[in-house]
Amino acid sequence: MIADIKIHSYFERFRSFYVLYFGTILILKEFGPYDFIPKILNTILVVPAGIIGVLFILYDLIQMIKTKKFSYNILLFLFLIIMGISSLLNYRYSIGSNIKILLNESIYLLVIYEFSHNRKYSEIIVETFAKLLISIWFVMVTISNVMFVFQMQYSVKLPNRFHPLRLGFLENRLFGVFSDPNFASTICLVSIIFSFMFLFQKQIKSRLLRIFLYINSFFCLSFILLSGSRTGLVETLAIVFIAGFTLLNQYLVKKGKSVPFSLLISLIVSTILTGIIFFILNVLKQGLTLIPDFIESLKMRTENNNVNILKKEKPVNLTRNDVSDSDDLSNGRFGIWKAGFLMFKQNILFGVGPSREGIVSYAKAFLPETYVAKTGLSLHSFVVHTLAGTGAIGFITFFSFYLNKAFIAIKAVFLDKNLYKTVYFYDVLIIAAISINAILSSEIILVNKIGAFLFWLLLGQLVYQYFPKKNSKHSVA
Repeated sequence: MIADIKIHSYFERFRSFYVLYFGTILILKEFGPYDFIPKILNTILVVPAGIIGVLFILYDLIQMIKTKKFSYNILLFLFLIIMGISSLLNYRYSIGSNIKILLNESIYLLVIYEFSHNRKYSEIIVETFAKLLISIWFVMVTISNVMFVFQMQYSVKLPNRFHPLRLGFLENRLFGVFSDPNFASTICLVSIIFSFMFLFQKQIKSRLLRIFLYINSFFCLSFILLSGSRTGLVETLAIVFIAGFTLLNQYLVKKGKSVPFSLLISLIVSTILTGIIFFILNVLKQGLTLIPDFIESLKMRTENNNVNILKKEKPVNLTRNDVSDSDDLSNGRFGIWKAGFLMFKQNILFGVGPSREGIVSYAKAFLPETYVAKTGLSLHSFVVHTLAGTGAIGFITFFSFYLNKAFIAIKAVFLDKNLYKTVYFYDVLIIAAISINAILSSEIILVNKIGAFLFWLLLGQLVYQYFPKKNSKHSVA
């Protein structure tokens, strides 16, 4: 008995380190040049994370058998079973990738989510990971902004990728050191929210750290604006609206105002505030476009023996040709989503397989004229991806869970009058930002990215705080 307790204690400590290790690897994989590291080094970093995650699941299952208590969320566990069925039914279409994404998804749902959902001390690990993310992302965003200032650019075609690896400032947008500026913008917003958490909720006292967090927030915001990511801008404005609405509504309720009055005033003021922020961001964006030419003019003055050359700085062009020259407002997403729905219609119950590779392989076999088959791109929406990849059964199972948890977040916003004083307020904002991104890009589910990791880690923490405790031997939280 004592030996079992010690083993369990060691497992729990190791689980905490594992969460930090797994998340850090996912952060590093967003670094564009990561694609150039030797395959053996990538294997050394990634494979142990997968093996250890599976071992944690096996250990948990053994403990459940011993205690005769199933502690996993039933809907999430069923969803994994459905993913397995879909993979077997579509074994002809990239079975290896389907099994790989099934294992990855098992780690997210049964290790990462369960870690923060069932353990009170997980808040310390989440805070530690937030510090790691801010620090690593600050370095990458700083390098990216420097690349914009000096107009550095690099592009190389890589095998098995539709788009080349683009680094620096090119195509009138800032890629920086990231291979996907749209997704990088989302994580920039997450970094800003985490920074605000340490500034206003944790209220750190060190002046140096506070200055660093403000600088980090500005650099991240600069990247969002210079990246040309419309999704990133929409997410930023949505978070401004949600934060403003929540804070003002809770303030008015505490002052004794009626709920209808508080909601109406909060809605109006937050809408106006969001509009003002949108205007300010546009002004800031235009100001940032002048910096490269200003730096160039300083270099010219130095080269001409400090003789002042008076000239008006020319702004850098941030008009994306792929957007301005296209009549498709969705930038190709409508065509991609149409292909996803066609696949769903052909395989209504269990879909065509959960992985991007499986979906592309199926599209090439049965829908060769679709945009997905020709480009190999993902379905660019977690809604369409889940529907096409796991069919109606998988879709209903997962979104029954997702919508239930969305209700918890909304309930917390309206009923917890002290939400803004807690870390859970920032959890809600980050989960909302990643969810918005997931609607327009493959995220949260059926992917192996830092956004999905953050979503499940923070959702578990939020559910632990707000979901009513159940006495059933089955976990529904």
